[in-house]
Amino acid sequence: MEHPDIRFDIVYGASDNEASWWDNSRARQLGYRPTGKAEDHRAHAVAEQAKVGPDPVGDLFQGGTFTSMEFTNDCE
Repeated sequence: MEHPDIRFDIVYGASDNEASWWDNSRARQLGYRPTGKAEDHRAHAVAEQAKVGPDPVGDLFQGGTFTSMEFTNDCE
């Protein structure tokens, strides 16, 4: 993404979600308009996640079970 008014910035190329991990308002200011909504797939994703079961690390951090693979710190 290029914009004449900035040199560096942090924005996310994420779908248009009501429940989001990030504040992506800066991307919108720069003209980013997502075309999809992950919300449309929420019920299926939640049902599949329920099959995995609880994961104290994966449930805390974005990335789910992938974040707990080599995690060795305390979550509290």
